Amino acid sequence: VRDAICAGVPGEERRRLHLHVADTRSSAPGDHLAEVAFHLAEAAPLGGIERTLDALRRAGDQARAAFDFEQAYDLYARAIELGERWPHPDSAFRCELLIRAGEVAVHDRELQEGRLALEEAMELARAEGDAERFARAALLYAYSSDYLAAASAEVVDRLREAHALLDHRDAALRARVLSRLAVEERYRRDGVERAESLVAEATQLATAAGDSRTLARVLEDTSLVRWSPLDPESWIALNHDIVRASRASGDYDLLFQGMKGLVTGYMEIGDRAAMDRQIDASARLAQAFPAPYPSAA
Repeated sequence: VRDAICAGVPGEERRRLHLHVADTRSSAPGDHLAEVAFHLAEAAPLGGIERTLDALRRAGDQARAAFDFEQAYDLYARAIELGERWPHPDSAFRCELLIRAGEVAVHDRELQEGRLALEEAMELARAEGDAERFARAALLYAYSSDYLAAASAEVVDRLREAHALLDHRDAALRARVLSRLAVEERYRRDGVERAESLVAEATQLATAAGDSRTLARVLEDTSLVRWSPLDPESWIALNHDIVRASRASGDYDLLFQGMKGLVTGYMEIGDRAAMDRQIDASARLAQAFPAPYPSAA
């Protein structure tokens, strides 16, 4: 019935009604961000394109923070669509929307949509000379790839370009780019030595930057480079470092990864008591973890 009534309202009048609802809900007590964003989008461009796109972005951020990646993607995608008809005055705004859309699509395992958004974001960032956004998009693009024990030429090229664009800026972001590049290099012919050099440089940069979240991610990438059943003691030590860094940064996703690595390490050396302690600690953490599941990137 509602759809039939709405369909009977002329387009311009329907947009005015949506704008009226958006204005009314904006001034009402409580959090109505998603609802306001929806009605502004339906009213576009009457509510002002800058206001509308900003509301959609903020509503997308809110959904992403609540781990509702599907809803977040829909909101970012709507903003991107409207921005094609009525561009936002800030040229970097679209690039940022594409990066966020790509990120949540990757989280939601919609890899093809995510990669397409990130490819466009990299094109825009390259054209604007925006090294920071290019590197962020390149990293998300890299982490959207499956680990197939084979280097991806596309990923390697984008990460190398990101590193060149960053030059000596943003040590933490450069560390992330280098450590993820090391994962790709590891699977190239004669790439082990190169990968080791990259993770060593990335670890040094992350440590010097004093960024525990970056350090945790770099160490997790390092675990993909250095994993070997031949040296379980080094594997255990590395995962202890991952646990410390991720706990310090409050990154529970990586904390789970480090604890899982400890379980496998203790299993390798046959230390059943230590393995059981880590399993119990992981179970306690899972009960307190504020997300429905760990993220991928």
